[in-house]
Amino acid sequence: KNCRDEGDRMPAAWFFTDTTRLHIRSGRKDGGNDGCDPTEQLPLGKATKVDIRVAEGKMQVFYAGSKVCETSTYGSPTVPAGTMVAYAADPWHYAALATVSHLSYTRL
Repeated sequence: KNCRDEGDRMPAAWFFTDTTRLHIRSGRKDGGNDGCDPTEQLPLGKATKVDIRVAEGKMQVFYAGSKVCETSTYGSPTVPAGTMVAYAADPWHYAALATVSHLSYTRL
């Protein structure tokens, strides 16, 4: 099931088709598909630290420490209760030729 309910996509990130631009979402009580879409594309062939923060009523996205996107629709973000599962692909989208490393989740 491609979910968009409260507690799903905490957060989730995809590439827009044929780009290195990210489409980022995180579920919350009144909007399971809210998110932030930076206009900047990630550079090809270069590692980039991507931070996605959902706290204090906002979602913020940072590339290499620089804020590239912010939205203020997260007045009451959903907080996971227990173990989270991380996926690097799904059956609804083509896989990206990309590397994910040093993935971590910190509750803020």
